[in-house]
Amino acid sequence: MQEQATRLVRAASNSSDLARAYSEYLEAVLNGPPWSVREPRGIRIPWRSAKEAKEHPEFADSFNGSGLYLFGSEAGVPLYLGMTTTTLWKRLSRRYVRGARSQCQLAVDYEQELVARGVDGFPEEIRAWYRRDYGTSTVRLQGATTFAEHGIQGIWFTLIPTGDLDSPDRLEQYLMPVAQTWNRNHDYPALLNVHYSP
Repeated sequence: MQEQATRLVRAASNSSDLARAYSEYLEAVLNGPPWSVREPRGIRIPWRSAKEAKEHPEFADSFNGSGLYLFGSEAGVPLYLGMTTTTLWKRLSRRYVRGARSQCQLAVDYEQELVARGVDGFPEEIRAWYRRDYGTSTVRLQGATTFAEHGIQGIWFTLIPTGDLDSPDRLEQYLMPVAQTWNRNHDYPALLNVHYSP
């Protein structure tokens, strides 16, 4: 995994090289096996397997460093590209994959309502909690809704650790338009990243 991340970082300043490196990275993610204890070299991690993957030696360094992460669907549609300057585990566990109000768990709990009504499918209790903690933004609720709409049981993520290679902010800045173009060229919806919409 670190070798693939290194390739992306090294290509960051050249858009055509970065587009090629990102396509190769996605090909490895989508065509390889999903991660499991029996397939520890898989780099597409089912969201429910996050804690197991984090504790496996194959991922120990990756989860404990900074970097980017990409969520996608079972159908192979990239959905969201994120970045953290803290550890990847801290960001992923708090926001996405652990706890009763993580995006993935919210998608599980309200899947039918979200598929039928979009973000309006959340009950007032969840909306009130969200307003209290996050103000007027609905970004996380929209993320949970998208995960439900694409089939939460098949949602996965992959890591692009940067470690000491480079600032994750810089890689995100260069990679986002490349990732949005990749989705557009494959007739997929734009990534959820509202600040980087095409």
